[in-house]
Order: sequence, then structure tokens, then C-alpha cells
Amino acid sequence: MAIINYFNRNLKDIFQNLSLTSFSLFLFSFFISISNSISAIIIVFFFIGFLCSKNKIHKIKNVLNSSINKSILLFFLFVLISYFWSDKNFFFQALNKYAVLLIIPFLELLNFTKKEKKIAGYFFIIGIIFNVICSFFILTLYQHEILDNLLFIKNNHYQSEVFLRGFIDHSSLSILVSFAVFILLSIQFEKEKYIKKWKNRILYFLILILVLFLLNSYGRTGFFSLVLLLPVFLLIKKPKNIKSIILFSFLFIIISINLSNPFKSRLDSIFNSQKEIRTQNQKIEIDAQYMVDSLGKDIQYWKEKINKDISWKNKITGKKEPTTMGIRYEIWKKYKNQIIKKPLFGNGIGGVNKIVHKGTGNYPHNSYILITFELGVIGLILLLNIFYVQIKKGFLCEEKEVLKIIFPLFFLICMIINDYIIIYNTACFFGLYSFLLYSKNTIN
Repeated sequence: MAIINYFNRNLKDIFQNLSLTSFSLFLFSFFISISNSISAIIIVFFFIGFLCSKNKIHKIKNVLNSSINKSILLFFLFVLISYFWSDKNFFFQALNKYAVLLIIPFLELLNFTKKEKKIAGYFFIIGIIFNVICSFFILTLYQHEILDNLLFIKNNHYQSEVFLRGFIDHSSLSILVSFAVFILLSIQFEKEKYIKKWKNRILYFLILILVLFLLNSYGRTGFFSLVLLLPVFLLIKKPKNIKSIILFSFLFIIISINLSNPFKSRLDSIFNSQKEIRTQNQKIEIDAQYMVDSLGKDIQYWKEKINKDISWKNKITGKKEPTTMGIRYEIWKKYKNQIIKKPLFGNGIGGVNKIVHKGTGNYPHNSYILITFELGVIGLILLLNIFYVQIKKGFLCEEKEVLKIIFPLFFLICMIINDYIIIYNTACFFGLYSFLLYSKNTIN
């Protein structure tokens, strides 16, 4: 009963004096992890809200006074300047992806209050939990053959694999879920002295559910980022029972990994610890097919040729399945060779899209390589400057707000694994939390 009364009071508080822009912010926070289309439509409402607002010039001046907004606008200005050395056929397609970063200064134009930003954070968590609940529910129905397919869930990757799927790509979702764990932990440690027991239990339960989701989904990035930054988080917060927390967390992770088939499968794909299941004939056939695609003739011709050449045959039969890290290393090596040719200014934005469109390469799966390839060392420095300003702000806070330090470090780690700075969901997430954590509050 106490829980129902608590939420009733809070819901009345949230929807009292609700404006179009604040409602849009709440919905945007909720739908970031659920629907690209809806979150994109909501951005239009932000624009309408600004057009209908007063004192526009004054608001713009305030936005330009922010060091974080300056760093973002400076980076985006360089993106625009790169038009002069970019391929015009791919420039505007890529520009749309970079433009998502402008959400950060644009949201600040709307003068949200501290209370509205706090509520937006709750809506983000609710969206994540909605993802997790639906993924458990739909997978259970699917496994019991009540459903023929994973309805509404993102299933265009690893279709034959059984794991918990959300509404967006598994990799991007893992990042959002992982940071949601840090948000809940920060609430837990900040309110520990004053929080009621039932609230305390709910927080721990939600953290447990989110971690279990990470271990039973295919998103490795979020889980590894959580594990790497959890000690940093605890050192900043310095809880009284830090040793017990670290020990319990370590034991929980070890046990969970051993019980989680999806996570073990993903670890195997990184380090190739699984046994080679391809037969000698299958390996020869794969290589023969490659030769057919490259040089023509029929597959039987190349199979006979391989079998006659003992050294070639031994080389093929000794091959193992490539690891995901091995594949990415080969991709990064190819990009490195091209970066060296134009190190200062890069190949211009859209350069990666051009390579993929021609079929001569893949996406780099690394934000640093992507930025350096397209915008050169200058572009990379301007991007890193955004994170430098955020980290600096985090350490300059009087209360040492842990999320202001963890957030940029978290995203810097994630960008090693994929092109998250221009992937829509993660770019929106970066924009939203850069605003929620670092923007000035107009009214409490």
C-alpha cells in the first residue's frame, strides 16, 4: 500500500503543470531504448517548443557560454568545414549522424528545470526496465512455442541464437542498460542513509535484473564497461563496506558467467576457445568456393587442386574459426594504412560510407578510427576535447558527483568497440545524458 501511495503522489507531481517541451523530454528519454522512429519525431517537438518560446537570443547566448556546448559546436563546425575535402555523394548522409550531437546544446535552449531533468532520468530507467521485462516475457513465450517469432524484438542479428533481445540493437542496448546500473547505484549510495527499506530493496532488485539481462543478452560492451568502471565508481563513492561489495560483486559475476550460455558464447567468439567443429572437407570446400569467387572455374576443380598440393591442403586444414577480435584487428589495420595517407584532415565525412558502399571494406567498429579516418587527427582532438571538458567539470564539482566522472569514461571505453559516436541510439543517449548531467539549471 505504501508503494502505491508513493507512486500516486509522484505521478501527480510529474504531470502537474506539464508543458509540451517537458513532456517531449520525458518521452524522448523513455523511447531512446525502444524506438528510433518515435525518438526522432520527438526531436521535432523540441524544435517546435523552441520556436514557440520567448527570449530566444538570450537563451542562445547562455548556451554559447557553456564550455561543453562550445566544445561540441567547435567539433561540429569542423565537421561542416570537412565538406570541402569530402565526397559530396556521401557527405550529407554522414552529416545526419554527426548532427545528433547537437541535441546537447539544443536541449539547453529549452530551459528545463532541475526537477524536469531528474524526472527525465527516471523515464530513461523506466524505458530500460520495459525493454528488459518484454525481453524476458517474449523469450519465455517463444521458448514454450506459444509465439512463432520474437515479436517486436530486434532480431536481425544472430537470428539462430537464443538470448534476451530488446527493442534496439543488442550492442547499443547493452550500453544503455549498463549505464542504468550506474544510475541506480548512484541513487542507492546517495540516499542510503535516508532511503526506506522497501525502496532500498527495489533498487537492489532492479540492479540485479539489469545485470542478469546483460549476462543473458549478446551485448558484451555494456557488461565489460560495467566491470571495468565499477571499481572506479566504488573508489569515488567510498562506501563503508567497500571490500564486501567488491567481493560479493566478483563472486556474483563469476557464478553468473558460468550459468549464462549467451555470455559464454560471446566470450568464445572473442577468444575462440570453442572447439573447431568444421571437418577437413568443409574447410577445403570453403577455400575452394573462395577461389571460385575470386578466379572462376568450378568448385570441383579447386578442390582437386587443393588436395594435390599437400602444403596448401595442410595450411587450409590447420585453419581455425576467426575470432571477433581477430576480425576487428584486420579491419583496424586496413584503416590504419589509409589514415597514414591523410593523417591531419582525414578523408572527409562519409568516407567510411563510401568504402562500405563500394564493398571494399567494413565499418571500422571503433569510434576513434572512424573519426581519425574521416576527420584526421584534428577531428579526433576536437572530439576528445568534449570528453576532457566533461571530466574536468566532474572533478571540479564540489560534491564530486560520481556520474559526471563515470559517464565520459564510460563512453570513452565503449567507443573502442564500435562506432557509437554516430550510431543513432548511442549518440542520442550521449546527447541526453551530457545535457542532464552537465547543463545549468534555470529553476530548481
